[in-house]
Amino acid sequence: MEELAADVIPLLDCPFVLFGHSFGAIVALDLAHEILARTGLEPLALVVSGSGPPGSAAVRGVPLHLRSDRELIAELRLMGGTLSDVLESEDLMALFLPLVRVDSEMLALRSPGPRLNLKCTVLSVAGTDDANITDAAMNEWRRVTSGAFEARRFPGGHFYEYSGGAALMNFVALRSLRLAAAANAHQMSAEAP
Repeated sequence: MEELAADVIPLLDCPFVLFGHSFGAIVALDLAHEILARTGLEPLALVVSGSGPPGSAAVRGVPLHLRSDRELIAELRLMGGTLSDVLESEDLMALFLPLVRVDSEMLALRSPGPRLNLKCTVLSVAGTDDANITDAAMNEWRRVTSGAFEARRFPGGHFYEYSGGAALMNFVALRSLRLAAAANAHQMSAEAP
């Protein structure tokens, strides 16, 4: 995380939003904390997609890294986003499954330590047909911030952003513009004589 933050921080010369999908939602959360700890800056919004928060009991199923090859392939098929030809190729699965397991295990074993409390808006989003992410798991993201929180589902499965990307991007862009306008108005009032 330190290397990722070191690469990102020099780019933060304007308001920003962090977005992470699935495993990336946890990466985005950790990055928000790392940026806050190093710079005092927070994103306008942390958008967490297709995932429950770390330690969520509301995420369904056995962690991916503990599943058999057959169970893991079945789960990937259920999630969508991976071509059937890829899932049916023993050679490709021999390369791909270990990567999925490593990502899952890294998330299960992560221990970020003490953290500053986030105050940014958190937007929790998922597909309406994503059976692994319950409404309860989405709403558990509320606990990572003392700021505003909103949960919303979009049509589709785990990889809903492929089919409903425009609606998702419109939602994130509209919320981001509203947050930027509010932050700008607050700054202007603070600077007024």
